[in-house]
Amino acid sequence: MATLPSAIPGRYMFVNEQESAGSCIQFFRDKVLFRKDALTPDGFPQDYYKIMNELAAEVKPGSEGLLFIPHLYGERSPVEDHYARGAFYNLSLKHDRRHMIRAIMEGVALNGKWLLKFVEKNAGKQAEAVNLIGGGANSELWCQIIADVFNRPVRQMENPVIANSQGAAYLAAHALGTMTMDEIAASARYKKEFTPNAQNAAMYNKAFEEFLGYYNRNKKAHKRMNSQHA
Repeated sequence: MATLPSAIPGRYMFVNEQESAGSCIQFFRDKVLFRKDALTPDGFPQDYYKIMNELAAEVKPGSEGLLFIPHLYGERSPVEDHYARGAFYNLSLKHDRRHMIRAIMEGVALNGKWLLKFVEKNAGKQAEAVNLIGGGANSELWCQIIADVFNRPVRQMENPVIANSQGAAYLAAHALGTMTMDEIAASARYKKEFTPNAQNAAMYNKAFEEFLGYYNRNKKAHKRMNSQHA
């Protein structure tokens, strides 16, 4: 984690980066479900993300005990561990790919909860709400999962995929004196706010303890296994 000087004089940006998030969904699509080979020569369907959300929605919160660890490329924050690796943990014959898709969403959110814990600790206060951007923010299901896992309201921002470009444009407008910071803040609109479900939040708190336990129990093994090719 790092605090960097902002492009806005007198302000700072707190950076807390998770190495693998949406890429976990892409990995599962391109390397497991629809790798172009003899089994699926046509690759993935064009409406993959829509189907993925529909299938994951068929599974109850918690994915019937299936836990996904999203460290497919090691991890940078809140632990700097290049040897960490991903896993489906507690997999059984009752699980199918619907559970695995939902578990990926939940695992990414659980890792985000780990980051949020230290962001709030360093900020000295609890987040009023979390604004969600990026491709994953297009999924209402994922927004609700994150709200439940974080136990914080989550705001699904408008045009979430181009949020970084919009931010750069706003900074340019501010530097040119054509927009004030208050005007920029007023321009940041969200489509929908997702409220945490108390029952789900309690369940995810228990899953979070298992998530941390898995990492702590396996970090030495991951270092032994991956130190030659991390």
